Amino acid sequence: MAIVLAKTNFTFPNVTGAVQHQVRSINFGRTVQNAAVMLAGFNVQYNNGDHHVLKESIQLSIGGNNGGVVDVVANFLLRDGSGNIDDPYSGSIDAVVIADVV
Repeated sequence: MAIVLAKTNFTFPNVTGAVQHQVRSINFGRTVQNAAVMLAGFNVQYNNGDHHVLKESIQLSIGGNNGGVVDVVANFLLRDGSGNIDDPYSGSIDAVVIADVV
C-alpha cells in the first residue's frame, strides 16, 4: 500500500440562478482502496459590483471509485444578502485527493 496525492482544479464560469456543480475524474493508475478530498484553496467573486454576502458554500466529496479512477465532486455557491441567487458569480476551487493505492 502507498499513499498518493493528486491535485485538481475546478473553474466555475459566470452564472446566476443556481448552485454550480462539476465532477473531475482522477486516474491514479493503480487500484484505489480509499480516497479523501481536501480543500487546498479557492477564489470566489461577484461579477457585477459590491454585495453583502449571505452564504458562501464550497463542498467537495468523493463521488465514486472505479478501480484506479476516483471521481471528485465540487458544489459551489455564492448568495448575497437578498437570499436569492440572482447575481452573477464565478470562481475556482483547488483540491487535493489523498488515495490509498495498491
